[in-house]
Amino acid sequence: MAICEAQGGFSEPQAAPHISPVSASRTGRIQAIDNRRLVKVAKLAGAPGSAAAGIDSRVRIGDSVQAGEPLFHVHARSPGELEYALDYASAHPDIFEIGAEQ
Repeated sequence: MAICEAQGGFSEPQAAPHISPVSASRTGRIQAIDNRRLVKVAKLAGAPGSAAAGIDSRVRIGDSVQAGEPLFHVHARSPGELEYALDYASAHPDIFEIGAEQ
């Protein structure tokens, strides 16, 4: 909190008006996450220019997922930014590498 105060104070980010999940295409275990491509999704959604834009993921390497389960949610300020980010994520389904259950 001291760092926040030194930078002008703490404030909660606004909620993005446009949110959409990106879901697992198959059942399995998360083997790897391509952070560079995940950052690209966040930037296409409007981050860091918009404090409300970006991604929210609750899945970690080693977690089991079911087909259709959200891997992450994309948050955007506008429908166009959301669409750009989702198009990129759709073109790169290996952002979250899902392997067979062990």
